[in-house]
Amino acid sequence: MEPVLVFNLLQSISIMNNGFRAFTDNCLKGIEANEDRLKEYVEKSVGIITAVNPHIGYEAAARVAKEAIATGQSVRELCVKNGVLSQEDLELILDPFEMTHPGIAGATLLKKN
Repeated sequence: MEPVLVFNLLQSISIMNNGFRAFTDNCLKGIEANEDRLKEYVEKSVGIITAVNPHIGYEAAARVAKEAIATGQSVRELCVKNGVLSQEDLELILDPFEMTHPGIAGATLLKKN
C-alpha cells in the first residue's frame, strides 16, 4: 500500500511543479510594478496611520484616521494640516524602508523627544 501512496505523492508534486512553471512563464514573466500608482495607493491608505501612531498616540491617530476616512484626505495631509507632525518628521516616519524595517518607523524621532 505504501508504494502507491509514494507514487501518488510524487505524481502530485510533479503536476504542481508543472503548474508553477506554466504560471510563471505565462503570467509572471514580464510583469512590472507601476511604482507611481503603488505610491498613490500607499499615500491614500488610512493604514499608514499605524506607522504614525507611536509618535502621536492612539487618540490623535484615531482622530486623524477618522477624518481621513470622512474627508478622503491623506493621513500625511491631515497630520501636517492639524499640526500633529511636521512634513520633515512624516518624511522620515513614512519612508518605505522605515515602514518595512523591523521596529518602529522613525524610531530616531522618539529617541530625540
